Amino acid sequence: MKRTISIVALALAITMIMVCLIACGKSEKSNSEGLKEGTYQLKEVDGNSAELFDEVKDEVILEISGKNKGNIIIKGVPRIELTFNENDGKVIMDDLEIPYTTQGNTITIEDPNGKMVFKMQ
Repeated sequence: MKRTISIVALALAITMIMVCLIACGKSEKSNSEGLKEGTYQLKEVDGNSAELFDEVKDEVILEISGKNKGNIIIKGVPRIELTFNENDGKVIMDDLEIPYTTQGNTITIEDPNGKMVFKMQ
């Protein structure tokens, strides 16, 4: 039960981080090298609610499949659907836009309020 509550809290924290990233969301065009299809593991979180990720960080996955589509999957929690716009370097979740960049096998979703770094497995 305690673990379920932690996972639900983490899902809410991810949503809150994404909203916080949007709040100040003016960005420059991405230096994106292009999205690579595959599975990415959450490796780093900075900013609001980052401490909630310490316990379950290894259970947060970003799957990129198809043209500019992705899902954040947290064990036991429904998927969070994402659409990546490579033209303006923003990821879209529930009509919210957040800047992102890619470099090699890393995707970084970031603005002045925080960041999430995913590395391809």
